[in-house]
Amino acid sequence: MSRLLKFISFGKPIHPEVVPLLAIMGVAITGVSSFCIYALFTKNDVMLNHHDKIPPWEKTIDEVNPKLLNLHPLHKLDPEIRKLKEEINQKSA
Repeated sequence: MSRLLKFISFGKPIHPEVVPLLAIMGVAITGVSSFCIYALFTKNDVMLNHHDKIPPWEKTIDEVNPKLLNLHPLHKLDPEIRKLKEEINQKSA
């Protein structure tokens, strides 16, 4: 145990009460950074490239539900809304 504490503290004296705090903070920082990377590549409401004319949230398919838990599974898109979206996309292109 003393070798591990010397390795963590870089040879300086360290209190053993600090080791669990460092471990918890390390796990928390790793989780937050991995979620940020996950969100950048998989979420369609995050936009990295601002040079595209159509944002990613406009490119989604309305019939497909990306949620894990769906409370109202019977969702049908109104044909008028679909037609309006196509007209808007054609005008912006």
